[in-house]
Amino acid sequence: TNPNSPSSAMYEQLNNSDWNGTCFVVTSMYDQAPVLKQIVSYTQWISFGILVVLFFIVMIGIANTYRMVLDERIREIGTMRAVGMRRRDSGSVFAWEAVLLSLLGAAVGFIIAIIAMKILGLFTITDEVFQFFLKNNHITFILTPGSVILKLLVVVLLTLVAVSGSVKKASRMNPAEALRTV
Repeated sequence: TNPNSPSSAMYEQLNNSDWNGTCFVVTSMYDQAPVLKQIVSYTQWISFGILVVLFFIVMIGIANTYRMVLDERIREIGTMRAVGMRRRDSGSVFAWEAVLLSLLGAAVGFIIAIIAMKILGLFTITDEVFQFFLKNNHITFILTPGSVILKLLVVVLLTLVAVSGSVKKASRMNPAEALRTV
């Protein structure tokens, strides 16, 4: 009667029945599967929400950093433009720099995460409460190449969005005014 939670529906039927003798209920993991799927789904959505908030915070940091970088390198931009670099190219220099820095930061973060996962996997957890989530009493992590590449692409895309204002400002600079700036 309840496909989202078959075992609770069975217990409800037993409680509502007129049976007075001994009653046995046999269930399997398949009876609990809808509830477990729901728990996993909620956990994934919560972790995705946390990831979005973290990405937003990182984007604000990157945008502010690149505003300061642009202010410090105004003369450099003016020199590049004065020797013949096109507007579009002067902006793309900053965009490529941001992408390379984000890729380097992602690679360092990935290495640190793998080290942390290995260290956490060394601990043996014998508490029965957590046994459902453990493999041989150890925490295990599953990294799929597709998810790693997807997250890397998201980081690069968000980096480009974060520095887009600074890139536009760099490409619109007048070379003469930029060279006069101290």
